[in-house]
Amino acid sequence: MKKLNLILVLVYAISASGFSQTDSLSIQLNDSIKLDLVREVFHKEKHSIKFLNDTDLLIDNKIVFGTDGEMPKYYLKSAEISIKGQVIKLETQSIYNPWFRAKPNKNRYGMILDGTRLKVRGLFSDGAGSFGAEWLVLGEGSVRTILTYDEQILFEYLKY
Repeated sequence: MKKLNLILVLVYAISASGFSQTDSLSIQLNDSIKLDLVREVFHKEKHSIKFLNDTDLLIDNKIVFGTDGEMPKYYLKSAEISIKGQVIKLETQSIYNPWFRAKPNKNRYGMILDGTRLKVRGLFSDGAGSFGAEWLVLGEGSVRTILTYDEQILFEYLKY
């Protein structure tokens, strides 16, 4: 009986910790454009981590968005936009703890289409603070144009 209880506790601990957990989200932005996001558990032992102060840290010498100085639990592994079946990758570097529930609020993501230019926006949150990202997609290419905590820009994101 003790062995069974130990096994149950271990199974629960592994599942609760998110071990090898990958979460994905697919958002249909319009009839022909879809945004796919994948977050994965962050494993600190695989990275170089430097604490700068109480709220800022670097991971692999890169600025971190999505924490208030604590170790991230997740990172945004991939982001892709599909336009009529054509897949374009979006930059995800420096985005940690992109959402804090099992599934994020789909209303935090949107797009602005201006001729051939597509702006894709996301409002991310770890539950304590929020930050925003914007990507410009043109043809088969993309570039992240904004990654910010700036509240004025974040409020603009909510005006799709």
